[in-house]
Amino acid sequence: MTLDADSRAEIAFDASRRRVRLLRGSAFFAVAREDGGLGRVFAVEAQGALITVLGTRFGVEIDGADVLVAVEEGRVGVRSADGQERVLEAGELARLGKRIDVRTAGAPTEIAAWRHGWLDFERLPLAEAVARLARYSRRSLHVSPDAAGLVVLARVRLAKTAEWLELLPRHLPVRLDNQEDGSLLIRRR
Repeated sequence: MTLDADSRAEIAFDASRRRVRLLRGSAFFAVAREDGGLGRVFAVEAQGALITVLGTRFGVEIDGADVLVAVEEGRVGVRSADGQERVLEAGELARLGKRIDVRTAGAPTEIAAWRHGWLDFERLPLAEAVARLARYSRRSLHVSPDAAGLVVLARVRLAKTAEWLELLPRHLPVRLDNQEDGSLLIRRR
């Protein structure tokens, strides 16, 4: 298990199960089948959703009220908080919310891209994109309600988040206001 920035998980292994409860953020799992005939189920719980595997590589992220699951290798079973079930194949990404929405990943590096030093925002509201960036910022980041719904389509290098924020007014109708407490407020122009 590899945890992303500002992420938290609880782990519980016993004779019959290997269970991880993702409490916040994102995690990537490389799960091997157990030798010796144990065959314990490996499961990840996140906000009522359940992801079950025997041997695979996949990512899980808490995204607001939803849970995102992306499969790099193998197959995983997912069950949403309301009981819908689906099997995901390698290269598929699913959003578990009020329903299970599945799409194909553009490239293997899109799955848990943070492991490779990137964040990908595909038609994401600005408030959600900035909340994600805030995990990597030493400075507090905020978006005003009038700018929160602006749509972001971007690939951001984690080492250059401050530079990306500085360029944001060139691409969206926003301005950056430095606050007295050292935080940054992004407002609509």
